[in-house]
Amino acid sequence: MTDELSRRLAKLSPAKRKLLERKLQEKQRAAGIAKVIRPLKPEDGPFPLSFSQERFWFMEQLEPGNPAHHIPGVARLKGKLDVEAFERVFQRLARRHETLHTVFDVVDDQPVQRVVPPFEIKLDPVDLRGLPAAERENERVRLVEQEVLTPFDLRTGPLIRLRLIRLGDEDWEFVSCVHHIVADGLSVQITGAELGVCYAALLQGEEGELPPLPIQYKDYAVWQREWLTEERLEDGLAYWAERLAGLPVLALPTDHARGGDWRSLGRREGLDLSEALTAALRKLARDEGVTLFMVLLAAFKALLFRWTGQTDLAVGSPVGNRGSAELESIFGFFVNTLVLRTDLGGEPSFRELLRRVRDVSLEAQDHQDFPFEKIVDALQPERQLDMNPLFQVMFNFVDFQGYKQVLGGEVEMEYNLAQAGTLLDLTLYATVLSEAIRIDFEYNADLFEPATVRRFLGHLETLLHAVVEDPGRSIATLPILTGEERQSLAAWSRGPRRGDDGALVLHRRFEEMARRAPEAVALRQDEERVTYGEVEARSNRLAHQLIADGVGPGDLVGVKLERTPDLVCALLGMLKSGAAYVPLDPEFPAERLDFMREDAGLERVLTQLDSDLRDGEDPGPPEVDVDPDALAYVIYTSGSTGQPKGVRIRHRSVVNFLESMLREPGIAADDVLLAVTTLSFDIAVLELFGPLLAGGSVLMASADDASDPARLRRLVDDERVTVMQATPATWRMLRIAGWRGRRGLRILCGGEALPRDFAEELASCGDELWNLYGPTETTIWSTCDRVAPGPVTIGRPIQATTTYV
Repeated sequence: MTDELSRRLAKLSPAKRKLLERKLQEKQRAAGIAKVIRPLKPEDGPFPLSFSQERFWFMEQLEPGNPAHHIPGVARLKGKLDVEAFERVFQRLARRHETLHTVFDVVDDQPVQRVVPPFEIKLDPVDLRGLPAAERENERVRLVEQEVLTPFDLRTGPLIRLRLIRLGDEDWEFVSCVHHIVADGLSVQITGAELGVCYAALLQGEEGELPPLPIQYKDYAVWQREWLTEERLEDGLAYWAERLAGLPVLALPTDHARGGDWRSLGRREGLDLSEALTAALRKLARDEGVTLFMVLLAAFKALLFRWTGQTDLAVGSPVGNRGSAELESIFGFFVNTLVLRTDLGGEPSFRELLRRVRDVSLEAQDHQDFPFEKIVDALQPERQLDMNPLFQVMFNFVDFQGYKQVLGGEVEMEYNLAQAGTLLDLTLYATVLSEAIRIDFEYNADLFEPATVRRFLGHLETLLHAVVEDPGRSIATLPILTGEERQSLAAWSRGPRRGDDGALVLHRRFEEMARRAPEAVALRQDEERVTYGEVEARSNRLAHQLIADGVGPGDLVGVKLERTPDLVCALLGMLKSGAAYVPLDPEFPAERLDFMREDAGLERVLTQLDSDLRDGEDPGPPEVDVDPDALAYVIYTSGSTGQPKGVRIRHRSVVNFLESMLREPGIAADDVLLAVTTLSFDIAVLELFGPLLAGGSVLMASADDASDPARLRRLVDDERVTVMQATPATWRMLRIAGWRGRRGLRILCGGEALPRDFAEELASCGDELWNLYGPTETTIWSTCDRVAPGPVTIGRPIQATTTYV
């Protein structure tokens, strides 16, 4: 027999052999625990709290009545229910489990628990059969919420509430709510099993046999305090301190900013995986020598990696922590929490990630006796009221068929956890049923919208299908988008088609506007006003002079001018000659300007305009044929990530961009746009040319105006500006300077990320707020979106543009 066992063990993979060794170790540990826990009499109390209870007791002092400390449940009962027998069963269970008649007090400044005489258990049936359907449903929801949200009093008890709601002759809803300090998920399963046995027996006129409980929860709490000696504390802490050192905060993409409150509303969204997918996941676990728990945890971590881009991920996971058969039948709070930290660096395949998750899980389970509360006390992580310490998401794996069972052969019971509060950002519940897996996301409703969490569910389901099909694929390339999302993204990624509404050459478009409204004011600065006709004449005179000096199509000419109306005339004149301009900001360091001149091969730099270019007859535009694919300008990037590089922008691209901006966010003939940006920053193109293609007016802020928030604030308000574009940093500068905003202003934001909290602040300062996004290479803004309540998005592509995100 020994030889046969040895041969069978030899055939096991290293992973399966390790799992078997762990189970044998747990069995030996369970036998040891059972021998040392001794039963105590209730009158010997008060008794200390277990470490898990102590944590919840302190949280209850911090946030009394927080529904996140409750375990609610709702069961639908179908069939003939004997209400009296049902109630008698719960009265019996309340006497059987001391935890159900335990209260909490403070003695010598320390929390303690006392076992008091059993409370009277009442189901308080409410009959809603006489109400119309809609009213009946509203009242049902109200009663459920009342039960699961009403606070408990830990000092007086009871710490469990039960209620029956009658919806039809053979249709009931059973609502339960118990405080977490006296219960955990397995406790709920225990009562469900005992309920079925006792109820069926009562219908037969019998009491029903339940095995005696040799010990109670208080006995375990006393033993735990004695067992966790200073030596064991040091050993456990040494492991966890090393394992969790430098743990980063998980930055999930939330819909709303944190509010600094523990009392967070919990909500759930869920789906049932198909039996075929469940079978494939089980097969994958067998093939890879891991458990189904590990497969689902690895998939969850792969998804977190895709949502956040983070490779150092910690997920909390509860373990039953019932080390012997005697403890498995006790109603109480035994659960300990393991922090499972995994390195997802190097873009591993899913198969490799499974190996990493397996090793981390087995190692953590070998150290599961060390209470999570002691880890938090020892590591002293930075605490925030609205964030769980050490981890922000949890994975809860429950392998049972639920509470679908027959009570006495007449009543079918389906049990589900209800919703109350939550202490975490997100918890994945994976409930293994007989042939399928139920996936639920419990989420903080202060952070996430239901639609977002439903997308998360779809992503997880898509990823699970992908990993069973090809576990060797990199987690960085596993598909996560649903079919509907892919179709939506394909439609979203294409901007509107461009209409045939004119030439795609920038200066030709300005010439059209100058012919239509020559007397309209095009440029303003201080007291100076320059009409469209005057701008056209000045730029034509410069164009002819440049051509006479040998400038022509394909040439690059540097422009090093102060920000005045002459600057715009110079740019248009340059384009009319067929040349392209290269912005050279006079404020830039000499070394940077020298690099750009040399890199671009500039032979000419325009540094001032002759005075005679301002006046005289308009010679008309020169007869230079400029192709839409010819260069309009070359602009050098900031160089923040290395050496600046010149980006070549064609007439076709810049005109298409400006046309799209005239449509959205929208610029019209009656608009006044305040231009505050240096010509060497690509977004200046919209400020200088956008209004001129619409018949509007450009108010040009000098360099001194743009850098002085007080002067800039006066320009925005006193000159009745209707459109202004700036980075979030500039808008913040204005706000700090006391600018409160005004009606009639459209605010355009780009160049930096726009945080949600600042977006909400900025939206109140004008009529509209737009978020713009795009790199220089795609001709400045590639996408735009009007900011509304909810996440700040980069928006839809501009016309004739396709984006890939």
